[in-house]
Amino acid sequence: MTGLAGAQTPEADIFLVSLSQSGGKLSVSAARNLTNRVGYDNQPHWSTDGNTLFFTSTREDAQADIYRMNPATGEATRVTLTSPESEYSATPMPRRNAISVIRVERDSAQRLWSVPLDGSASTVILERIKPVGYHTWANDTLLALFVLGSPNTLQLASTTTGKGDTITTSIGRSLHTTRDGQVSFVHKVSAEEWWLT
Repeated sequence: MTGLAGAQTPEADIFLVSLSQSGGKLSVSAARNLTNRVGYDNQPHWSTDGNTLFFTSTREDAQADIYRMNPATGEATRVTLTSPESEYSATPMPRRNAISVIRVERDSAQRLWSVPLDGSASTVILERIKPVGYHTWANDTLLALFVLGSPNTLQLASTTTGKGDTITTSIGRSLHTTRDGQVSFVHKVSAEEWWLT
């Protein structure tokens, strides 16, 4: 949902479901709405220990901020409050007590920021790469980025050098890191043909 700076965000809720597999088929059951309220709640991401859920939420003040929730209790607390800037796509940073977020800055630039969970000051992770729409950490210093443009690009960026290399173009919004450190993404080969790569 990054890229909606200034636009009205749609209604959305986050659900927690149970997954089971039997005979090669995946089943979903016990769906529970975690954010059952008027407003935008989206882009959930689990903490590394699996006990906390980070997500983007737009409340009465129309400010998109990051919240964290304990799914067992349903209690949600605000992590960021950076009006008039907004944050999206909270992702735990490897080996740090921090999350990385896409911040829509005052000038509408969309850059990747680090938000320490101890309340200390946020810092820009990649100074020159923008507009970033989505991201995933491949390891401690390497990220895969969805960079908005015509066409959108998949870039592999280093926090050590601050630079990104374009890997491919025409990608979708879904970026994930697999358990073995590989990056998966949607490659839009054509309007009719999309591949999970």
